Amino acid sequence: MNPNSNIFQSVYYRTTYSDPQGLNESPLIAFTGRSNAGKSSLISALCNQKNLARAARTPGKTRNLNIFEGKLQSHPFYFCDLPGFGYANLPRDERERLGKMIESFFLTAPGLTMTLILCDSARWPGEEEAAIEQILLQKGALCQWVFTRWDRLNQKEKSRARKRWKEMGIASQAVAVSSTKGTGLNELRKRIQRNVEAFYGIERPVAPRQAESEN
Repeated sequence: MNPNSNIFQSVYYRTTYSDPQGLNESPLIAFTGRSNAGKSSLISALCNQKNLARAARTPGKTRNLNIFEGKLQSHPFYFCDLPGFGYANLPRDERERLGKMIESFFLTAPGLTMTLILCDSARWPGEEEAAIEQILLQKGALCQWVFTRWDRLNQKEKSRARKRWKEMGIASQAVAVSSTKGTGLNELRKRIQRNVEAFYGIERPVAPRQAESEN
């Protein structure tokens, strides 16, 4: 299946929440990770809209839940750009507030259908990423690992990273991407589109050869 680029190009900024209790959008695809993982850059690159999510030059800029809306045919879908975690330069009370907001989001968001956990390819997932994955697994929610800035690794480092994914048991849920080079973006679009299609019960067209073999 080739993802319909118009679906992602239709995405626009919709609203911002300071409290996840007010969220009722569905299907909702969440983007989470450390404050320097490249969430905003990835959203803009996926939608082929420069600065759609206004990537900040200073990590930790996103402090609320930013919602974006797009359409698959006539059906709406939503992206949520969550605040990054692990940014030490924020005041302690603000770090605690953001931590509680992120945890509450994953525990209570009713329309959450898919979560993209972003991690810089140059580092291993840490305790924060593991904690979010555990919450999602307990809820039976779909978890997608996204390793960013893949273009910055050499071949030896890439091989080591793939080996690590296998050891973690996440190889099939891992996609390596580069927002600047475009690597992996099409595969990620496909996975997101499949998730939205599944939510609405939309069946993809059967390829001609497959249709003939079934008759």
